[in-house]
Amino acid sequence: MDYRDKYIEMLKTEYRNRHSGNEMYSLRAYARDLGLEPSRLSMVFSKSKGLSLDKAKKVVEAVKWSNEDKNIFLNLIETVHARSRESRRVASLRIKNYLSLNTLGLEKFVEDDFFKQIADPIHYQIIEALKLRNISPRIESLRKVIDYPHLEIKSAVGRLILLGLIKSVKGKLSVQEYILRTNEKDLSMALRQHHSMQIKKALRAINEQSIHERTLSSLTIAIPKEIIPEIFEKISHFRKEINEYILNHKQQEKTAVYCLSTQFFRLSKEI
Repeated sequence: MDYRDKYIEMLKTEYRNRHSGNEMYSLRAYARDLGLEPSRLSMVFSKSKGLSLDKAKKVVEAVKWSNEDKNIFLNLIETVHARSRESRRVASLRIKNYLSLNTLGLEKFVEDDFFKQIADPIHYQIIEALKLRNISPRIESLRKVIDYPHLEIKSAVGRLILLGLIKSVKGKLSVQEYILRTNEKDLSMALRQHHSMQIKKALRAINEQSIHERTLSSLTIAIPKEIIPEIFEKISHFRKEINEYILNHKQQEKTAVYCLSTQFFRLSKEI
């Protein structure tokens, strides 16, 4: 395991997620937000310089990772750049111990073949599009209903086949049974990327779709913070209720692919 590659990938993935939500967000701005000089961040990415533990501690203060992921990052830094051999050895043991106890550890965080590769919403659109009655289950037909370039569709189909989510027999595609569960209260980087891309598509829908094709609404309201877990539960229940309603509806001839997204987030500054 190349520990330097791992912590660099964590930093790069965080940047990609921020950039996907704001295309004007630059590496210079990212370096500023991490408390680093732009030249230093560039050298870290190119492996010509590393990060000291003190610098790494400032970095983890600037990102919204879980405490667990922050600890992984700091241990990676120490494993690669600690001055004493003993410090490097102990940090390496911490990482190995963590991975042996938690199968959703570092590998799931930045490069798992399952979660990272299907972060782009195109994969879910393909799966659902294959259930439509008005297209044939072939790559060429997917282009009629999915707003992505042909090469991206072809590449995504290949990943879905490798992951066992769809099956291809003589070019004919079929959906395999699957269940995807995620820890929504402790988002992985891949899941953050997925949500960012879905929100961007919602912005496009505001301008490109008529009010008969989509519904977008918002509610701004003051709340006591103590009831936030209750609200999370109600939103989760609503999403499951809509899903079950569609799955059990007597009309099962699918003709369109839709996305239901819910956002509930703090607008006021932390007091």
